[in-house]
Amino acid sequence: MTLPTKQYATILVVMPKYIGDAIMATPALRLLEQLHPNAVITLFCRNNAVYELFTHHSCYQVVLDECVNGKQHLRQSRQQIQQISPDVAYLFRNNFFDALLLKLAGVPRIIGYQHDGRGWLLDYKEKIDRVRHYINHYAHLVNASHQFPFKRLPDTHLQANADTFKQDCIQVAVYAGSKQKGTRCFPTSSLVNLIAGLYEQCDKFSQKVLFTLIGAKDEQDYAAQIAEQLQHQAITVVNQAGQTTVSELVDLIAAQNLLITIDSSPMHIAAALKVNSLVLVNHGTSPWSVVAPKVATTLAVLPLGNMIENEDQSHDLDMAHALSLSCQLLNISEQGLAEQNKQDEGSSPLENYVETTQEKLE
Repeated sequence: MTLPTKQYATILVVMPKYIGDAIMATPALRLLEQLHPNAVITLFCRNNAVYELFTHHSCYQVVLDECVNGKQHLRQSRQQIQQISPDVAYLFRNNFFDALLLKLAGVPRIIGYQHDGRGWLLDYKEKIDRVRHYINHYAHLVNASHQFPFKRLPDTHLQANADTFKQDCIQVAVYAGSKQKGTRCFPTSSLVNLIAGLYEQCDKFSQKVLFTLIGAKDEQDYAAQIAEQLQHQAITVVNQAGQTTVSELVDLIAAQNLLITIDSSPMHIAAALKVNSLVLVNHGTSPWSVVAPKVATTLAVLPLGNMIENEDQSHDLDMAHALSLSCQLLNISEQGLAEQNKQDEGSSPLENYVETTQEKLE
């Protein structure tokens, strides 16, 4: 089934629930922009964090569903959609309720994946490919419904302002998760050893480095444990876990020279901002192959395959290799230092390591 090719004036996109998934949908949004350059694209968010993310870090109109957290009745959500009056709606969520809501709101064209018994509510539907990467999953829906005009994916993308959190040193943010992340949570001892090793390498080349711990409010205690262990080793660390809004977190990550993280929302934020990232991959909620960032600025360390149980995978990572990759991403080596000094003999080594779109440090 195909829809007639036409220019839409108003496009509604029902966004994924989680930040990482929503960021992986940004290439699909960029395809819609190319296909309908004069259209108003409105993102319908059913999560406060996703709403805040795109309100401050995108060029789209953003609406928060009034039914979020069950505070309002379905009628309010329907009225919101009717006020937007979209020509077409793209469902980037796969549940029955969202399709029914759009149908009740009288949206003339509803496009989504056939799932949860909702196929009869859709004007254009595609079958879900469970092994397709999430980025491709969203982009395919746009591409297929327009008769496949594109071959290549755009990058994930967010807007940010790094100035707010920029410091006169190498900046490394660290996100380890917490017990709430299940098997994705990274052991404090291994992470502290990695950070200490990176600190020693920076110190070897007289590079000042600031480590910043990030996370949600329910991850503050876990981050505090890491901070305490680092402070005992006289390593400068700032614990920002639970202290930032989503918008501030994006700007904070944008200011970093490196993010050390697990598979998480911060990982996808860094990828969209082209911030260097080292990902410590454990067993996650989705296979790594369908969520891995598609950017050269992200490197990953995966389990070696020696452990049986999921909860033991984090102990099967080559941490020496993780340290080597971290130094590679920061270009910390005798060769890297020489290359950078050769490029700009008049600047300090620190200036050469700070790779952002901001002006060079004085």
